This record gives sequence, structure tokens and C-alpha cells, in this order.
Amino acid sequence: AAEIASRQVPLPKENVGTLHAFAYHGLNQPTIVEVEKELIAEWNTANPGWAIRPTSRTEDYAAKDNWLEDEEAPGQELLNRIQLLRARMIPVETWAERLQLFYKEWIRFKKETDTVDFTELIERAITELPVCPTNPSVVFIDESQDLNRCELKLVRQWGEAANHRFILCGDPDQTLFSWSGADPQDMRLSAIPEKQRRVLSQSYRVPRVVHAAAMKWIRNIGAR
Repeated sequence: AAEIASRQVPLPKENVGTLHAFAYHGLNQPTIVEVEKELIAEWNTANPGWAIRPTSRTEDYAAKDNWLEDEEAPGQELLNRIQLLRARMIPVETWAERLQLFYKEWIRFKKETDTVDFTELIERAITELPVCPTNPSVVFIDESQDLNRCELKLVRQWGEAANHRFILCGDPDQTLFSWSGADPQDMRLSAIPEKQRRVLSQSYRVPRVVHAAAMKWIRNIGAR
């Protein structure tokens, strides 16, 4: 989003951003529990067996895989698993019992502190924001291969509400955010009519010889 905004495209600044940013502003900027250190400390005091760590606004879970092994944060792994299940829209009643117990307490804590978590931003936007907050006539989603199922549901909802055009741009072979629920199959199996699909035949990100070698490797893996 920052890269696009830096290119001085003829759009208002509020029309360029991440999906979470649009949801955050559309929902009137609720307090996000994961980034509030005092609230996380309060949770940890009340639930020492489920202690977790706060998340920086500028950092993500991918850089913190080592936290899952930290004895001081035994609840972090449970929370990460819950966020992943919610991102993939797996019904709560099918979760393991300990995850359901944790989640029930997590919901209660958020309600008492009048906060939301990052995943809830998307969940609430689906139910409370039928149209993208800036009400655009065109919705353009880049890097859509890294959207999880919950996020894809939201962008499709906003895209269908746009009165002119809805564009999903991405490459399933470049999926990086599987740790947060992204699945390239969600993009490949999306209900996009064949006549509305466009496949770019040339990659401008890497030299042709490198791209050809990568595609050959992918084909060989698929044939095994």
C-alpha cells in the first residue's frame, strides 16, 4: 500500500491501503487488543497458563515463530492456531476442546475491555460493512494470493458492491502468507468466469531464464 501511494497515482490517499486499514477506519478505529501492552499484561495476570505476547503495530506473526517455544507465553501457540482457524473460516464447534476453551475466555476478555483482535476486524467488516468505506467505483486487490479465506470473502463482498469494476491480481505460485491462512487453492478455485481471466505470460520481476527454471521446477514437483 505504501509503495502504491508513493507513486503518486491520481487517487485520494484514503483510497489506498491495506485491507485491515480499510476495516479499521470503517469500524471507527476500535482498540486492537494485541497491540495494547497493558491489556495483554492484564490478560496474562488473569490467565497465567494462557499468557501471550503483545504484537507491535509494525511487526507480524511471521517474524515471531520462536515465541511459540517461549515458556513465558504458553498461550501464544493457542492464540495463533485460533487466528489461523478463524482466517480459514473453520467452524468453532470443530476445534479441539482446549482451543474452544481459550477462545471463549478470549471473547469474554475482548468484550470486557471493549476491544477487537486483528482477525475480528475482518470478521466484523464482513457483517457491518457491506460496501468498502470509501465507496469506490473500482476495487483493485493486489497480491490476492496472500489473502486468507476470510479476507477473500470481504474483498469479494466489497468488489461486488463496486458499481464499475472489481479486479483481483495475484499469483498462486508466489503465496507467502500460508502461516496466516492464505491458500493458493482459494485463488485457483475462485468462481471467476474464464472470459474474465487474464494470465500474464511474462514476469518482469525476474530474468526470463530464472522464470523458466522456476516454472520447470514447479512442473516437476507437480508431476511427482
